[in-house]
Amino acid sequence: MKTQTTRRVGTLLVLGALATLANVAQAGSDHHGEYDYAKVLSAQPIYTVERRPIDERECWNETVSYTGHQGSMTGVIAGGIIGGVIGNQIGKGHGRQAATVAGTLLGGSIGHDISHSKPRRHQAVEEHCRVYRRYTEEERITGYRVTYRYDGRTYTRTMSHDPGPRLRVRVKVEPAY
Repeated sequence: MKTQTTRRVGTLLVLGALATLANVAQAGSDHHGEYDYAKVLSAQPIYTVERRPIDERECWNETVSYTGHQGSMTGVIAGGIIGGVIGNQIGKGHGRQAATVAGTLLGGSIGHDISHSKPRRHQAVEEHCRVYRRYTEEERITGYRVTYRYDGRTYTRTMSHDPGPRLRVRVKVEPAY
């Protein structure tokens, strides 16, 4: 009985080993062919130049002069007060009110004319800015021109990455008609 059990275990081990070998052999191929490795002879980077715009702002302070009339009512008010006081001193009786009103109006008009007759100059510091565009150029690796040898033949292909010293290749054998 012991011998028969030992034989069955041995048979199962052999069958298991054969199944494992079949799976390993199948893992190296598929319905499109088998895989192998080729020796990489060179992998040369392919460069492209990217041009990028950069907007920069440049600012500076500048002193500017303005010429204009002051918008203040001080001259009109002061002239009106002075004219009213003088008109009040000149007039007598009921005429005093009329002289005060006339003096106020005349003084206000004279004050307005004096304050606006001479243009005033004033200076201010203003910030001025401009935006200008400059460009930078940058080289970037966009791929690799890979030359490899398999089965005595040399091939070249463009790839997105450097494959290193060896390259996995698919080998497909088909009958010639």
